[in-house]
Amino acid sequence: MNTYFVRKKRLFFGYCLLVLLMAFTSIISNWSVQPLIDHVGDCTERKLYIYIVLAIGTTCVDMSVFCMLRVLKEKLRCSFLVDLKQDLMKAILQRDFQTYYEKEQSFYVNLLTRDVDCISSQYFDSICGIYSVVVNTIITSIALVIINPGIYGFCILIGGGMSLLPKLFQKQLSVAQSKSSDCMERYLHRLKELLGGFTTIKLSRMQNRMLISIEKRNSDMENAVYKNAKFVQIVSWISMFGTSLSYVISIVIGVYMVKKQQLTVGELLVITQMIGGIIVPFEELPYYISSLSSSKIIQDKMKNVLGRAGESTEGLQNSKIKIWAKQNNDKQNNNKKMEYQENTYKKIYTQVNKSLKGELNQWKSDYLRLDQVTFGYEPEKPILKDIVFTFGKGKKYILVGESGSGKSTLVKLLLNIVRCDHGMVFLRERPIKEYPEEWFYQEVHYMEQEPFLFDDTIYENILLGRKESEKRVLEVLKQVGLYERVQHMEAGIYSRIEEQGRNLSVGEKQRIGIARAILSGARFLLFDEMTANIDPVLAMELEREIFALTDVTCLLITHQFHSSIMQKCDEILVLADGQIVEHGKLQELINLHGKFYAMYREACFQTKQLVYEK
Repeated sequence: MNTYFVRKKRLFFGYCLLVLLMAFTSIISNWSVQPLIDHVGDCTERKLYIYIVLAIGTTCVDMSVFCMLRVLKEKLRCSFLVDLKQDLMKAILQRDFQTYYEKEQSFYVNLLTRDVDCISSQYFDSICGIYSVVVNTIITSIALVIINPGIYGFCILIGGGMSLLPKLFQKQLSVAQSKSSDCMERYLHRLKELLGGFTTIKLSRMQNRMLISIEKRNSDMENAVYKNAKFVQIVSWISMFGTSLSYVISIVIGVYMVKKQQLTVGELLVITQMIGGIIVPFEELPYYISSLSSSKIIQDKMKNVLGRAGESTEGLQNSKIKIWAKQNNDKQNNNKKMEYQENTYKKIYTQVNKSLKGELNQWKSDYLRLDQVTFGYEPEKPILKDIVFTFGKGKKYILVGESGSGKSTLVKLLLNIVRCDHGMVFLRERPIKEYPEEWFYQEVHYMEQEPFLFDDTIYENILLGRKESEKRVLEVLKQVGLYERVQHMEAGIYSRIEEQGRNLSVGEKQRIGIARAILSGARFLLFDEMTANIDPVLAMELEREIFALTDVTCLLITHQFHSSIMQKCDEILVLADGQIVEHGKLQELINLHGKFYAMYREACFQTKQLVYEK
């Protein structure tokens, strides 16, 4: 966490210097009052004016530095939090699918909101506070020793004892903070369900039940926050009580020394002000230490996210790139090997990515292959069993099966979202887990049943950061039957899509997803019920457009049995009981009178299609 302070070095060192300057100006401001008090009765009017101007001037300078310090601290906080949240977001996005789905979405929302706020108020403020306390105490101590070492020794003795209090409560503070964070995560999880399932809640008349449920989690969360805050305040109060008592005793000692003429009244006033520079920091120090201790759980959580992302993704990507680089260099001369060792990561990545594409373009084989793949979310209950199949270059496939047969799970395996328990998935001649993620998802594109749309323009939602001409995008919109709808929008393809696509129908969202796939440039397209919510006539036209793509391998998961489309595909795969039980062309499967025939015949009765039998 400390590294986030020094990322903006000029800002950080500027703050450190201002704290030091603030300590000096405070001492000078306090000292400037002494001559005014001590000589008020025996000095000339001119000297009195000088003392007054000096006291007012040093106070103005002191308050100006104080204002500058507060502003710079907030600027430093802004930089700190921006960098921290950006790194957390980067770490989350760099996680592989398996690591990401170990946690629920509420964990990440809580991490990026409440936990970041805790780091700001408990960690950032505590570190700044401790530094300020140390600097002010050192400078004030020097000044106070010069005036009266005895009073300084008494203040240090009492204040130092009070600063040790948080150590006694460190474990309890950490437990209270951890419970508070966990309760917040559970509350956010329920809140997400309530907002996401609004339609279901209303239609099922579950309002009261959901209100009772979220009320309990809300109450638990706020109570946990309250108990944590109460504990911190109690520790702080004990410290404040001790330091306030020592402050009063120090003044009593000073008054006694004035009476004995060992101090002047002016020196006593200066001492009472400087005692604050010793006592108050010791009063604040226990609070800062206790806050810092209670934030340790949050720090560990964030370090875990940042650390695991580096290990699971960035490190893995680096190792894969280095493997590709080494294999590429082995085919060339020794100078290339030396260049690999000396070049930076980015140069290597660019070089390897180009050579990788060139190498893959030279391969005659262009396939996606399942080699004895077995997978189950529970190892003892496999969903897919010993599947062996090869998807050939440029061919078109349709995958059918009853609900729960494992169709979507099979697609997740092909996308490397989940990993095989046994067997391997190959892209061309290599296991897909060996490919750098960035390159792999340029080659393989997936369209979900309901594509996710961003709060952005239609143009950006289709291209997702890629570059393409407006003319080409409009051509594809005509292909997917969305051209007329877009043309009637106020800004055309630059019209903004509202949150979660509220201003589009489900069918229109799917057509945007299909346009994405067509323009993705990927060689392998996987579609999950891509036309489920589209008019049957348009659905058939879209499927024809997909099947007309040249040099692109397509796999369509569908429950719709359009005979005209099925006749055009290269193979139909039938998934049942976790295995591909049948595969072949439409007429071949009909002639088998097996699983596909039964499903197809039932669909034909429902849609009144003709069953082609010899």
